Amino acid sequence: MYSRIKHNINSFFSGQMVNFLPFFLKKASKQNLITMFELAARFAHSEEDKKDIYRTIWRLKNNCGTLDFFKRLIDETNPQCIKKFFANAHLVYRDIRKIGLEFQEREGFVGPEVMVLDVTARCNLRCKGCWAGEYNVTPDLDMKYIEKAMDEVRYKIGLNHIAVTGGEPMIREDVFDIFEKYSDCQFILYTNGTLLDDKKVRKLAELGNVYALLSLEGNEYHTDSRRGQGVYKKVMAAMDRLKEAGVIFGFSSSPTRENIEYLASDEFVDFMIEKGCIYGFYFQYVPIGRDPDPDLMPTPEQRNAVRYNLYRHRNTKPILLVDFWNDGPEVNGCMAGGRKYFHITNNGDIEPCVFVHFSAGNIKEMTITDALKSSFFSDIRNAIPYDGNLLRPCMIIDRPEVLRGHVEKNKPRPSHKDAELLFSKCKPGLDRYAAEFKDIIDEEWNAGRWMNFFPSPERPQIIGLDQETKRPLRESRDTVPAAGPSDQQN
Repeated sequence: MYSRIKHNINSFFSGQMVNFLPFFLKKASKQNLITMFELAARFAHSEEDKKDIYRTIWRLKNNCGTLDFFKRLIDETNPQCIKKFFANAHLVYRDIRKIGLEFQEREGFVGPEVMVLDVTARCNLRCKGCWAGEYNVTPDLDMKYIEKAMDEVRYKIGLNHIAVTGGEPMIREDVFDIFEKYSDCQFILYTNGTLLDDKKVRKLAELGNVYALLSLEGNEYHTDSRRGQGVYKKVMAAMDRLKEAGVIFGFSSSPTRENIEYLASDEFVDFMIEKGCIYGFYFQYVPIGRDPDPDLMPTPEQRNAVRYNLYRHRNTKPILLVDFWNDGPEVNGCMAGGRKYFHITNNGDIEPCVFVHFSAGNIKEMTITDALKSSFFSDIRNAIPYDGNLLRPCMIIDRPEVLRGHVEKNKPRPSHKDAELLFSKCKPGLDRYAAEFKDIIDEEWNAGRWMNFFPSPERPQIIGLDQETKRPLRESRDTVPAAGPSDQQN
């Protein structure tokens, strides 16, 4: 009885707090933001959640870029987007967590946290290296199968983070129906940005639960060279519209050995902040899609060097930067196979990863849960993490023998005709890259020259390398987090 009353009280106050957030936060000082997180800790759903909030408070007080990030998020975002951001992350989380625990008890493993959903293969651009580039241009995924997938992940598996991709998802007018029907889900819209006109941007601002990530290869030369003449200017115009409308948005880039230094530079990141980007996602080039070329991959030396730039940027600048390969320590290795996420193509094929074009089945013929329970997906999950070096998390580019073993054992169906080029044309280049990167990154890992996603009292921010000793230079921080007893004992 007492626990039910406490739950109802917490639910009431949490709901009221979210309703008033847009009005309170717009006028909040930095100190009031810290006070808000301290208040949120009192209504945390669990001790684990409370510890996470206290660590956020520690970062806010130690000025690890987090405070300025939250100020930008609030000051540059419209009230509806603020409300949806906190409501879907906080209030819906109780229901999501309950469903997830029931799924784990029923199925015997922890369910994924993110679904990547291709709603179409159609695109108005033809970009080199796009993972969708070699899928057959079949009809768009029928709405009944999109809703089937959405209903299963939201109400039976327990996740409400969905990445919507293509092709170019903005080609489909009815994609907004998905965003509106599942209003308590958080959608990340991967788009080339060229179709984000005033009408679509206004709709995103009204919905509030969709965060756009615009594809960008760096400057105008880099972007237009890969995506087509004039694309860069269209992306810049779309960013201006999103910023003016107060929609949460960011950039998504594919670093190659030709553009990686610029994408990790102060010049580029500072310009993205100026344009209004709240997020930035880095997906280093993988040799798939049309004309896969391992020689386009960033060199092992480039990939290692860019880690330090991104560590410094995201912990000193007001932007959230994510590196899909170098942030293995944050997620304890590879995320594929439903361990953290999975991918559904426009044809309905259920894949372990957007870059692994082999399927465990099709949403038109089976449930997502059945695909997650398949031996192909199960073997991928059960093999993670690998030998302990979480800076080598990927079974495609870091440990190609792992993916070959899974495919050889389970014989999954290729999702497109050239999927097996990873094991033929690209095999020598991938093996050479993996061996060279291992030599570099094992030394980095063993010497402790790495970070989790954010600084912590135990592992402060890396700001560079001592050129003589090659040891990481870390900022001096107060080692006691601003936390309650439960966190200080941890």
